[in-house]
Amino acid sequence: MWSRVALILFPLALAVGARADTPLSGDVSGTLTLADSPYTILGEIQVPNGQTLTIEPGVVLKLSGSGSVLVRGTILAQGTEIGPVTFTNSTDDPNQPHWGTIHIEGAQASGL
Repeated sequence: MWSRVALILFPLALAVGARADTPLSGDVSGTLTLADSPYTILGEIQVPNGQTLTIEPGVVLKLSGSGSVLVRGTILAQGTEIGPVTFTNSTDDPNQPHWGTIHIEGAQASGL
């Protein structure tokens, strides 16, 4: 009987451990946390003038072919050796465009 219970619970444990991507779009500020990572950028996200976006170490941001980041405010993305901040594409298909741009404007301080 215990082996049947284990066979039923094991796939359930795998499903509970799996995380879906957190979508991002539009104006973004505040903190992107490791707990909610990975994030998928849908279209363009923008850090507005006067706002700050902090990205915790270990966070992964996936950009689609049209995904882009426009920073008019401040972005702080300071990874560590064991927890780098990673900007990557959202597809493994080499025939798809990987992503748009990361564009930082203005004179506000940012740390990447």
